[in-house]
Amino acid sequence: MRKEWGQNLVELALVLPLLLFIIGMAVDVGRGMQAYVVIQNAAREAARYASAHPSDTNGIMDIAMAEVQRGGLHSANVTISVTGSGEGNPVHVTVVYHLPVIFTLLGRSQLTLQTSAEAVIY
Repeated sequence: MRKEWGQNLVELALVLPLLLFIIGMAVDVGRGMQAYVVIQNAAREAARYASAHPSDTNGIMDIAMAEVQRGGLHSANVTISVTGSGEGNPVHVTVVYHLPVIFTLLGRSQLTLQTSAEAVIY
């Protein structure tokens, strides 16, 4: 019986790091998906606002940043860009988020998520 207990301990020591890595990766994937949905919504809301107020660049960025913060993301890791002007032309809002990961893979300590939205200025 004592030999089996030692064998179980060795098996646990071999499998536990792999199990923790898989759990950590699942958490990172979930955080990445949540962050992507948040920045996608921020880009869409900012583009909607920009279609009615194309010259209010600060307002457009404030709308996007408010959505990012509402989603629980750190605003220091966000970059927002707005391009386009003129009635009848599209305005393009791009939101980039640098997501710090819990478990680094291949030396990458963060993932870069980017999304954009477009709306026609009226």
